Amino acid sequence: MAPRAKVFLPEASIKMLKAENANDLREMVSCLHQSPQRIVDAIASYEEETKGVSKEEREQSLREAIASNTSGKVMNDEVAAAVLFKVETDALAHMWAMAYFQDTPLADNEWPIVMTDKRDGQVKCLYVGESGGTVKRQKVERKTHAQYLLERFSSEEVEYQLNDLQVGNVSHLDQVSQELTYESNLSIDALARAVVDANTSASGLRAKLNLHRSISSANIPDKNYYDLNSSESGKEGKWTVEKFKTILDHMERFTSDVELDGQQLQIRVIDMSSVNKRDLWDFCDLVAGFNLSGAVQDPQKTVPTEVRTEIYRSGKLESMFGYKFVIRTRNTIASGTAYVATNKPIGWYWNKPGMANVYREENRKKNKGSMSLEKVHSFCAPESWQYRMLKIKL
Repeated sequence: MAPRAKVFLPEASIKMLKAENANDLREMVSCLHQSPQRIVDAIASYEEETKGVSKEEREQSLREAIASNTSGKVMNDEVAAAVLFKVETDALAHMWAMAYFQDTPLADNEWPIVMTDKRDGQVKCLYVGESGGTVKRQKVERKTHAQYLLERFSSEEVEYQLNDLQVGNVSHLDQVSQELTYESNLSIDALARAVVDANTSASGLRAKLNLHRSISSANIPDKNYYDLNSSESGKEGKWTVEKFKTILDHMERFTSDVELDGQQLQIRVIDMSSVNKRDLWDFCDLVAGFNLSGAVQDPQKTVPTEVRTEIYRSGKLESMFGYKFVIRTRNTIASGTAYVATNKPIGWYWNKPGMANVYREENRKKNKGSMSLEKVHSFCAPESWQYRMLKIKL
C-alpha cells in the first residue's frame, strides 16, 4: 500500500473553517485524507459567504461573538480598538495690530507711490467790491511724492514625516500648513505692531500737521503717546476715569470741521492687556444720570442695572460720557499698556496676493517632506497721520 502524501492545511484555511479545538482539527485532517473535495467545497462556500462583508459588519460580528462567549475563553487581540482623546497644550497668541492699517492688495505689476497735497496756510482771501475791483487770488500747491518698495518675506522651512511604519500615512501636511499660516500671519502682525510702536510721538505732533492759521495750536494735541503711569497715586498701571478722559479729550480735538473728509475722529477699539480687564469692574460704582436706552436715572445712584450687570459678567465697558467704543483684551500686550485705534487707519498695508507662494517638497525614500510660505508686502505709516492712534501707559 502506497504511503499517503502529507497534506498541510494553511493557517488561514483553518481559521476560515472556524476550528474551535484540537479535536475538530483532527477530524478535518482525517476528512481531508478521506474526502479532499469536501474540504475544498467547504472553503469555497465560506469564501463566497464572506464576500461583500464590510469591515463594520465584521467588527459587529466579533462584538456579538464576545457578548455570547460564556466559555471563559480569551478572545483574539484583533477585536480591541483604540479610542484616542487629544489633549491640547498650545496657548496661542492674539493678533491685533493689523487692524490699525488699511489692507490694500496690489496687482503684481503695481508700485505704490504716496502723494501729499499740502495746503498753504498763508493764503489770503481778499474782498472784492461791488464796483468791480481787481480780483486777487493766491494759490500755492505743494506736492510731495514718495516711492515705497515692497519686500519679500519667507517663513522658515518646516519638515514633517510622511509615513509611520506602524500606522501608515500620518497626514502631517494639513497640520503643518495650518501651523505655517498661523505663524506667518502672526509674524506679519508683529511687524505691524513694530510700526505702531514706532508711530508714537511724545511731543512735536503739531509740527507734523499743516494747521490752518485760524486754529489755536493749543487746541491741537502735541502727542499721541501719553504716559499716565504716575498721574494718580495708587493707580499706577490701572484704568481710571481720568485716564479715559485723556483719551476721549484727544479725539474731541479732531472734530468734523477740522478733518478734511468731514468725519470726526472717533474711537473704534481699545486694545488692552487681559490683566487690566478687571480694572473695569470698579467702574460699576460710577454715578450716571442716563443709560444707553435714554431712560433717565437717578444721578445719586450708580450706573443702570443692565450696564452694571454687563460689566460684572463680561468686563465690557462699551460707552463713556456719550462715546461708544469697543474694548478688546489681548494676551500679547503687557499689563499697564493700551493702544487706541480710531475710525481712520494710520497707514497702509500693501501686499501682492498674486506673488504669494507655497513651496513644498517630499522625499518618499527619506520619509520626510518640507514646506515654507512666501509673501510680498510692506507697511507705510505717514507721520501726518500719527494723531489717528494713541498709545497709553497706564
